Amino acid sequence: MKKDTSPLDGVIGFVFLLTVFLVPLFFLPITSDAFEFPKMMLIFAAVALCLLLWVVKIIVQREVRITISPLALPLLLFMLTQIVSLLIVSPNKIQPFLAPGSIGTIIILFVWFFLVANSSRELPRLAHHVRLALGTSAAILSLVTLANVSGFFTRMQLPDIFKQATFSPAGSPLIVLTITITALAMIAGPIFMDLLADVGMEDKKEKDTGSNLGDMLAQEAHEKNTQTEHGVAETSKAESLLLMVIGFFLLIGVSGCVYQLVTSAKPLLLPYWAGWEVSIDGLKQIKSAFFGVGPANYVALFTKAKPIALNSTPLWNLRFGTSSNYYLQLMSETGLLSIAAFSLFVLQVIRASIRHMGDGKSEISWLIYGIFAILAIQLFLPTNTPLLFLLFTLSGLLGSKLHESFVFSEKSKILPWIVAVCTIVLLLPTVYFAGRAYAAEIAFQDSIDATRKNEADRAYNKTVEAINLNPYIDLYHVGFSQLGLAIATNMSRQPNITDANRQTISGLIQQAISEGKSAVADNPTKAGNWENLALIYRNIINVAQGANTWTVQVFQQAVSLDPANPMLRLELGGVFYSLGQLDGAIEQFKIAIAIKGDFANAYYNLANAYKERGQYDLALDALHQTIQYVPADSPDFDVARKELENVEKLAPSASASAKVAPSLLTRPSSPAANMKPPLSLPTEAAPPANQPNNAGDSPKGEKPHPSESPSPTILR
Repeated sequence: MKKDTSPLDGVIGFVFLLTVFLVPLFFLPITSDAFEFPKMMLIFAAVALCLLLWVVKIIVQREVRITISPLALPLLLFMLTQIVSLLIVSPNKIQPFLAPGSIGTIIILFVWFFLVANSSRELPRLAHHVRLALGTSAAILSLVTLANVSGFFTRMQLPDIFKQATFSPAGSPLIVLTITITALAMIAGPIFMDLLADVGMEDKKEKDTGSNLGDMLAQEAHEKNTQTEHGVAETSKAESLLLMVIGFFLLIGVSGCVYQLVTSAKPLLLPYWAGWEVSIDGLKQIKSAFFGVGPANYVALFTKAKPIALNSTPLWNLRFGTSSNYYLQLMSETGLLSIAAFSLFVLQVIRASIRHMGDGKSEISWLIYGIFAILAIQLFLPTNTPLLFLLFTLSGLLGSKLHESFVFSEKSKILPWIVAVCTIVLLLPTVYFAGRAYAAEIAFQDSIDATRKNEADRAYNKTVEAINLNPYIDLYHVGFSQLGLAIATNMSRQPNITDANRQTISGLIQQAISEGKSAVADNPTKAGNWENLALIYRNIINVAQGANTWTVQVFQQAVSLDPANPMLRLELGGVFYSLGQLDGAIEQFKIAIAIKGDFANAYYNLANAYKERGQYDLALDALHQTIQYVPADSPDFDVARKELENVEKLAPSASASAKVAPSLLTRPSSPAANMKPPLSLPTEAAPPANQPNNAGDSPKGEKPHPSESPSPTILR
């Protein structure tokens, strides 16, 4: 016999439903990530609250009851593989816990899975209510999508975030599409299967009319008793009508999302062939094959193994932080062990579907439809926080209803208190750390807003506050380094610089360098962190002694971590060009052209380098190539035409060009900041030692040569 539901079970069930309803809709523009990060923190708050309620429940009942389902072990192994990857290969042990969809999210969702599975047996209609809550939330997202498509928000007096053409509380039209498809699968799947079952039943009745009526009635009674025994509640007519209305709005939402995705909100996704090549490259080394490059560190493997062919696409200048789909993401970040654990989970779901899909009216059936929809979406797209949340929620509901599940029960006065103490000991520091991380996000967003308003003091103080609250996020250090450099640059442009100003500028520059080095220390495998530090050194070449040597050293380390990036080659070539080291500049410009054959800016800079060296014929050839790869309506038409005419006058024997149509081209130039006499920085301002890339073998590209003399180029 089933026990009566306690009041605490009802409260826990209400929190479950409220969380399922709110996660797709919840966002807060007070953090730098207004969508994914707040959703993750909302889930964590719900998990913490439900965990405390569950602890109180077992203390009151003096009994520890744990539902163990066939899905629990694969998900536990999946979580453990994430932890192992973090401990063995991750360059930053803290930041992945705060990255949405990474190890922190997985741990939170596994606890959520445990709580859902344990409460579902006490709440027979929880699965039905979850479907309604999810369907209602997805229907609201659909209405928001419809309002966006119609331009409704642009005509209202609302904050700017609501007036964006692709605004959605979910985060993007693509995320809305994944949520609505999942909800639609849970609602429309059973209806479709019922139709097929009815057709089959009619055929069977025509064949067996009057002969097996007693057997059919007995079978129906047995199925009904089986459903009652396992707590399966039937869908009422009112609920069915409500689901049909929700399904109608979901279809509208899917149509609106598809329209947005093909018009105003085309997603920037890594092509499948490129994602596959990057993942395969990670398998070349045993360590990265089994453990990946670390949770939330896909960008390190991407820059190391980026296919050169990607430079021929509009995505050539992007560094992707996610792969083409979730499975390739797992293979790259957490290795084959993680893929194996997740595959075991998929096999258990398939096994459950084979055993229980015969009854289209069962809760098990439409839970499986929803899980299959999520797994299929993850096969074609990167995952997101709401989708992972739904996957673990539906898995918890499904696991509690499988015949293979069993309940561990132990009546005791002491055991519940032991569990309670352990839970609180683990929960309290986690809540404290999460609170500091959230406060840091708010402070960093405040600094961004202050920067946009040119409030330098407030931006500076808020960035300091963010770093003090959470010093493990490299993005904070990068932002602070750029802010300090910008302030120092503006001060150095003043006509009369006093000794006090020089001291302030020196302090700001040292702080910018220190923060740039801190970002590198947080994640030395990320090429962007090294590039940021190189840009800092480059921009103080005319201000600080020794910055020229440091610039080239750090730039070459960035190149070694991102060898197929033509922009890095262009920047490094600009450094050599500005110092008059034309051989080094020409070499880098040629490499940029070799890895991106249609790179007009590289041809243009190569032409200028040849011109400076007096090789006018080669300069003309490079300018002709420039013309070939720029659009005819470029705003730089007159500038490039004049440049070509100047070179033709210097080389009259060269064949004249016809018409020129250049694009937005930038010639290498010196840093804007200048100060005489230059500042003398302490030895601590020198760059950190070059670090190997833990994403596998040593990255392709050039090794640093500190003895070379660099020169500055311009910021992009």
